[in-house]
Amino acid sequence: MTTPKDTTQIRYWYLACSLTMYYHPAHEAVLRAIQAKLPQISPNVTNKIVQAKGRYRNAQDWLSTWPKLCAETINGGLFFLLDDDGFIGKGVHTEITDVLKKVLPVYLMTRDGNCYPITTLQGDAFVEGPDWKLYTFVDIKKLTAYSANTHPKGE
Repeated sequence: MTTPKDTTQIRYWYLACSLTMYYHPAHEAVLRAIQAKLPQISPNVTNKIVQAKGRYRNAQDWLSTWPKLCAETINGGLFFLLDDDGFIGKGVHTEITDVLKKVLPVYLMTRDGNCYPITTLQGDAFVEGPDWKLYTFVDIKKLTAYSANTHPKGE
């Protein structure tokens, strides 16, 4: 018997990515993969995705609105995708760090639909990049993909 979905509780998940990825074909592929994975990760509730894409006019707008969005809306967790070279920028790094501080789940979602739980941005899988646009390189080979056996499902 399956547990009915609690439609009174809505979990808002944030999809973070660099500006360069907003209109990249990988963005839509990752969005579809997240939509397929969310019922496993966060079952029995209504899950909604809040996207960075189209939300901010510029860096100043992001700086002024992200803290409130994170504090008041994001209550499910965060998914992020990497750019073509495996990097995240400083903004995505900040968003991940802020959501981790809320003790919410964070996942790297790859273009092929693999999902990697992230609990820190420290360790040998995370390499400092050369500037704020290429702020952190994520070595996927050093991460463990999500599975029902290796990572607990949602609350």
